[in-house]
Amino acid sequence: MHASQWNPLAHWPLLKTLVARDLAQRYQGTLLGASWSLLYPFLMLGMYVFVFQGVFSARWPSPSLQSTSTLAVPESLQFAFNLYAGLLVVSCFTEVIGRAPRLISDQPQLVRRVVFPLPLLAVVLSISAWLQSVVQWLILMLVLLVSMLASAAISNADPQPMLRWLLVSVPLSLVLLALVLPYLCAVAWVLAATGTYLRDLAQLSPALSAALMFLGPVFYPLASVPEWIQWAFFLNPASAVIESLRAVLLQAQWPPWPTLLGYALGSVAAAGFGHWLFVRVQSGFADVV
Repeated sequence: MHASQWNPLAHWPLLKTLVARDLAQRYQGTLLGASWSLLYPFLMLGMYVFVFQGVFSARWPSPSLQSTSTLAVPESLQFAFNLYAGLLVVSCFTEVIGRAPRLISDQPQLVRRVVFPLPLLAVVLSISAWLQSVVQWLILMLVLLVSMLASAAISNADPQPMLRWLLVSVPLSLVLLALVLPYLCAVAWVLAATGTYLRDLAQLSPALSAALMFLGPVFYPLASVPEWIQWAFFLNPASAVIESLRAVLLQAQWPPWPTLLGYALGSVAAAGFGHWLFVRVQSGFADVV
């Protein structure tokens, strides 16, 4: 089989092995090992709570903030939870952006000597980055549940409405995160293909990651952006999922289904284009790595 002809399902055992190896290499040689995948999100969430609530006394400027009262979310934690929800979506994109431009050039042995399904490398990177965001999502769900129950107990509120909504919001929010995966593959394929020929692209990765973070509703809600320019923020592949995730988890609201449908179609289309571009140019990889 030619290296460009590959089937993800046919390479499923190889895909699982490579994803497991990539995850293991993240913490290779560290004292705590894979425990960092759980410890790091806890540390980050604790830092956000301390800095934004304890130091800056920040409040989330969303006009729909009062709707979170049905979930008994402590007001003192709302800014940290909203910020964390945005960062967990963006983090998988920033990791792919940071690693994808050197994805092929860092593994010349797979290009020159081995008949290997090279598009699979971008899929491995995307799944690995996405799984890290899922771990952060699990941490958010755990801390959110504990804080809601504690707040309901202190205020003598009935926790049943909150628990019933969580039964819906947990699987729904995971589906929202799943919509990101095709976009991650698209970004990985495009950056890996172009970065192999244009080595300067790797130097632009921090700037691209910063643009993705600050030109999206991470540190602020989309409602704070002037209406005439809000459409441009949806060009950011993280924006729609961030807003929907906050609506589901922190505002007890259904996500905007038409927006998500358009996002899903765009995600699949972007993945198709990214794969086409990668396969189109990969024949010249051996000449430049």
